[in-house]
Amino acid sequence: MQFRSTDCIRDDIIYGDMGSEEYLMNRKNMGILYFTVLFSAFVFFTSCSTDNSYMPEFAFDSDNHYTGFDERIDIETPKISSEQGYVVVSDREISGNLKTWKKFVSDSEKGRDTSVRLVVYLDNSQPHICDIFHHEGKYYIFNNIDEEVYKDGYNYLLTLEGRFGMPEKDQKAVILTNNNGITFDIYMNSWLSSNYQASQSIRPTRLVMFLKCDE
Repeated sequence: MQFRSTDCIRDDIIYGDMGSEEYLMNRKNMGILYFTVLFSAFVFFTSCSTDNSYMPEFAFDSDNHYTGFDERIDIETPKISSEQGYVVVSDREISGNLKTWKKFVSDSEKGRDTSVRLVVYLDNSQPHICDIFHHEGKYYIFNNIDEEVYKDGYNYLLTLEGRFGMPEKDQKAVILTNNNGITFDIYMNSWLSSNYQASQSIRPTRLVMFLKCDE
C-alpha cells in the first residue's frame, strides 16, 4: 500500500491510547520538558542583561599608599572597561554598569562597607580611574592621576542638581563632602570662583563626576 503525504500519524501510535496511563505520563513529561526549556532561557537572558560589578579592595602598602593601581589596568575602550565590571562614564552619562553604581550608592547610604571603580572618558584626553569606597562610615576616593588624597575621608556622597553651561542645561554634580547643606549653585559658584575665601568655603569637597540630568 502506498503512503500518501496527507496521511497522519495518530497520537495513539506514538503515545498509545489517549486514555492510557502511558499516554498521560508522556504528556506530563513533555510539559515538564517545555517548562524546563523556558525557565533555562529566562535565566540565561536575565543573567546576560544583568550588570557586571567590580569591587576594588581597600588596601595599602607599608608606606600607606593605596595599592589599587599597582597592577596594569586595561581601560583602552569603554567596552573593555564595562566588561571588567567598571562603571563607565562617557559624554557625562553612565554608559556601562549603571546598576553597579546605583547599588554602591544604595549600600553606602545604608552604612555598608562597599566600593566601586569608575572609568571616566573625556574628549581629547586619556581616561582616568576613580576607586571610591565607603569604609567604616566614611567615603574615600583614589584615582590613577597624582592628586592629593584627603585621608580623613568624607561624610557624604551627594548628587546636586541645577542648571549650568552655555547655553544653560540641567546637570548633576556628584560630590564627596562633609557638608550636606551644599546646593548645586553654591558648589558651582565656589568651584569656579577666583576668590580664595569662596573656594575654601566648601572644603573639604571633591568632585566625582558631572552627569546629564537624565541619569
